[in-house]
Amino acid sequence: MLLAVDLGLNTAWSLWDTDGLLQDFQSRRFTNRTKLKSGVPTILRSLPALEVVVAEGDARLAKVWFGFNKEWETELVQAQNWRPDLLPKRDRRSGAQAKEKAIQLAADIIRHDGCGKGQPDRLNHDTAEAILLGYWAVKQRGWRFD
Repeated sequence: MLLAVDLGLNTAWSLWDTDGLLQDFQSRRFTNRTKLKSGVPTILRSLPALEVVVAEGDARLAKVWFGFNKEWETELVQAQNWRPDLLPKRDRRSGAQAKEKAIQLAADIIRHDGCGKGQPDRLNHDTAEAILLGYWAVKQRGWRFD
């Protein structure tokens, strides 16, 4: 399994199987870094066995996620690493435009993969970006080819 995490106090994650299919996605708001540091282990313990954890954002927050288990492959990226592969330049002219397009694309992935999490059109941008990060990561690893 691959876990993709959009780091921050408003954090979101997506979970992918080795066939490159979206299995789950969630988000959570932490009130401060202390709550985040104590909440991450609970989140990680609730997930199936992971092989890879890919995170986007602050390196200090990535250490919280990456440090939970030293056996995982870990990768820290920034939006500029994955966005150009998934969003055409015309959809990245502004942050707001990129976030809106990310929500649309993430909803398409949810529907395509049959993830069954309710209403994909009601995603927030953090969750959408966690889904797109995961989609990009599984494609980079050759787990998915569409």
